Amino acid sequence: MVCSLCQSAKNNLYAEYSSLEKYFLCEECDGVFLAPNLRLGLSKEKKRYELHQNKLDSPDYSSYLQSILDEVRPDLSSNKKYLDYGCGSERGLERFALKQELKVDSYDPIYEPEIIMVKNGYDGIFAIEVVEHFFEPKKEFLTMDSLICSGGSILLRTSLRPEKETDFKRWWYRRDPTHVFFYSKKTFSYLADILGWKIRKWNPPFFHFQKK
Repeated sequence: MVCSLCQSAKNNLYAEYSSLEKYFLCEECDGVFLAPNLRLGLSKEKKRYELHQNKLDSPDYSSYLQSILDEVRPDLSSNKKYLDYGCGSERGLERFALKQELKVDSYDPIYEPEIIMVKNGYDGIFAIEVVEHFFEPKKEFLTMDSLICSGGSILLRTSLRPEKETDFKRWWYRRDPTHVFFYSKKTFSYLADILGWKIRKWNPPFFHFQKK
């Protein structure tokens, strides 16, 4: 079995809790991933996403979106263009940012697949609670890298996997069946190295990179 991030075949069984919960640990990038044959099909995946209740008129959701923008506030400008990569069904960040005169395009492979994204066309990319869903993380990160201009920022939000397997077993984040790839700090360092990204700031669950 090959790691979907680094393509290494040096993977060992990390944990198996049931017939639907089998995980492998990559020796190369330190990623942990769900066995590919256990991933949800598209219809079940979409049904799971539709359980989310993300409405702009919700104070909690608005506060959540504001926290995302605040994390990269010094980089934001009304003269720049941004991309929400994996926006979900509501295009929440785009609509919220517009109130602050920020231009954000929205892309999602299920809900907003038809947007024409321009190579090197974005000053910043947001991937918020998205990277844990990637079936092919290497492909997705390379796509993001191709879309961001030199010097542009990339903000990821995800939960770092626990270091101990016993803690991983109890971890609520892995119990979402749409979460298939889990990252450590070593994984993100590996990612920065292969893409040539500079690590700007790590403030878990936020991870801020810059394209050199």
